[in-house]
Amino acid sequence: MANQYHDQAWVQKWQAATQNVGDGMNYQQAAARLRQLINTKLLTLTDIQDDPERFFEAHRLVAQNSYMGKKTVGNDLDNALLTFKNFKVPRETLLARYVTVDANGKVSFPQGSMRTMDMIGQRLFSGRIAVAQAGLTFAEGLFATTRQFASGKKCWAPGGDTTLIKVPQISAIFKKADAELALLNRFIQKVEEQLCGYLRKRKVPDVALQQAIAVVKVKCIEGAIDLCHSLKQEVGSYALMAGTGFEQLDFLICCKFAEGDSRILMQKMARDILTAGPTTALEKDALNKLKASIGKELKAGRGKKDAWDNSYLLVYGLAEAHMQGVMEKTLKGVSKL
Repeated sequence: MANQYHDQAWVQKWQAATQNVGDGMNYQQAAARLRQLINTKLLTLTDIQDDPERFFEAHRLVAQNSYMGKKTVGNDLDNALLTFKNFKVPRETLLARYVTVDANGKVSFPQGSMRTMDMIGQRLFSGRIAVAQAGLTFAEGLFATTRQFASGKKCWAPGGDTTLIKVPQISAIFKKADAELALLNRFIQKVEEQLCGYLRKRKVPDVALQQAIAVVKVKCIEGAIDLCHSLKQEVGSYALMAGTGFEQLDFLICCKFAEGDSRILMQKMARDILTAGPTTALEKDALNKLKASIGKELKAGRGKKDAWDNSYLLVYGLAEAHMQGVMEKTLKGVSKL
């Protein structure tokens, strides 16, 4: 589980304010409840920089404790359809931190010329952390409720009844989940701590941290998908019952493509190593295999794109080697900013 947020009085107020959000409400009622929540000022737009730990804690708590109705299986996803009809937006209400357009259509940049990544990067990086947290929270919750069921479910066995959780393959998947979820939680905590330091300083994370955040996003979500899928295969018809949590497994698929699809991120990792070179022995070995495959494809007369595509398993293998190295480096100790 994540580190305990220091202001437990705030945690209690936030939990009370978000209790049963959206449960049984129509969209108008849910919108009214959201306005009430905003008016409490328990979470503000500046918390992402002034108190980033509070921002991430809010996401964790909503993922654990709230329900947002029929819109989505993801409690803390902010997707929504918003429609305006016959409404003219006042110019002074437009978001104009980085670019403004005056009444004559003249465009200006209040903070000078900036890269797009410098404008939106913070939201992308914090979003990847939040999505990864949501995926881990979902997996932890599913394993917790299934563990409770399996511990009480009696099964026939030679020599006397036993319980479902003592069946070898089911016991094994719970042990595997305990170890892997604990490791992923340690990893995301370390990376989140580094990101919070940059957020306070209003700085875009350095390249190494950007890469670590991408690894967090992929490993946490893919790990959660793998564990939950394996659990579903072993618990029989219980996984088909409404209210068990298994009916919401598609939430993890939403997490898979939110804030950067896993496959696209892994392709970028491999491409960057191909350009900049390996930094670990694992990367070097995986890169040599990929280069050999691409070379063979090129000699066969295929173009660069086809050579890359036909070597896709080795591309992802290189990304896996990179992610393993990033996790090992992060968990052995994180350098101070």
